[in-house]
Amino acid sequence: MNRSMTTRDASAIGTQQKVFCVEALKLYRNLIPSASFRILAYIGLWTVIAAASAIHWWFYPQGIYPYTWWELFGVKAAVWYAWGLLTPLILWLGARFRIESQLQVQRSAILLAGGLVTTGLYLVTYTLLILWLTSQQPQEGQFESMLAFVISRHSTYYFLAFWAVIAIEHVVAYYHRYLERERLTAQLQAQLAEAQLERLKNQLQPHFLFNALNTVSSMVLSDKKSEAYDTLADLAELLRISLDRDQSEIVSLQEEMEFSRLYVSVMARRFPDQLSVDWQIDPDALDAAVPNMILQPLIENAIKHGVGGDDKKHIVTISAKVDGMLVHFSVVNPVGKITPDALPTGHGIGLTHAVQRLQYHYGANHEFKVDSNSEHFSVSIAIPYTKHQTARSLGDRDQKTIARSRH
Repeated sequence: MNRSMTTRDASAIGTQQKVFCVEALKLYRNLIPSASFRILAYIGLWTVIAAASAIHWWFYPQGIYPYTWWELFGVKAAVWYAWGLLTPLILWLGARFRIESQLQVQRSAILLAGGLVTTGLYLVTYTLLILWLTSQQPQEGQFESMLAFVISRHSTYYFLAFWAVIAIEHVVAYYHRYLERERLTAQLQAQLAEAQLERLKNQLQPHFLFNALNTVSSMVLSDKKSEAYDTLADLAELLRISLDRDQSEIVSLQEEMEFSRLYVSVMARRFPDQLSVDWQIDPDALDAAVPNMILQPLIENAIKHGVGGDDKKHIVTISAKVDGMLVHFSVVNPVGKITPDALPTGHGIGLTHAVQRLQYHYGANHEFKVDSNSEHFSVSIAIPYTKHQTARSLGDRDQKTIARSRH
């Protein structure tokens, strides 16, 4: 009856399989929160192992002492349940005296001693269970002889099993540490990216306010009080929208157009006879998700370099359209007070920030293109088309904004 059992070699599993196992364990814990159910599942696990061991022994030659299936299963269930009761203790030892880099020798010695004691206790229990379940008439000296036999046949197996449980505990613990480090690293990277993005927005808003207030200042100096009042009202509305969307890094194109039209209305009062804007907006693109205030620096750049150098009327064309899986934006302005050769190769703060924000949101999956010749300067953007959840149809407020900004 007491024959050594063979074990199957565990096959190596890859990283994806490990991740699957961990995720499956998390799902199991979420779906089965009951402690009593987990205990039953734990008992069921050792029952399956006992049944597999009994099947193995059922087909193994039993000599002159044959057993029925249920007798054999009862013996195997008893010895495997005993090992199942010891397993939590072994896991606790592994967690309590986990082999760390600074305490390898001391903790290895403690676990070695723990393995010897645990294995010895189990082999004594194993022997008692075998005698109790299989002996009809206990004989003098039977325990000693049986214990000697069990130790000679099973001590190495169960001592290695002890270390296998310790190894499993260490692997799971280190893997959890790895996942936690990855989670913290990803969290820190996200926080850093958000901080950098917030810094860009904080730099952009004062830059925008400076230009807007400079426009109001010019009106006041030119004794255009009524225009200055209207401009301040539009500026207040711009600030309100900016504050409302301060935590929204992504908005719909429609919301972006509302902000852009207000900005154009402010700048148009500064150049009433020189600036005209041609809006070429595809209605199908209004629900597209775009970075907040992505058009404003492009429009500002177009007005700065295309208007004000002479008394002519200059048309700035702002377009947006959906083309397949992409949404395209472009701002085109005539080259006014500067020549194409004089345009800064590194762009200004607004365009630089636009490039950085596009890189943050889309990585390499976007296009930012600057084109210029003797007649015009254009900036175009292409990003993946995704529908924004809060996109809405043009309301009365949008219509009023459009009416005020048509110049």
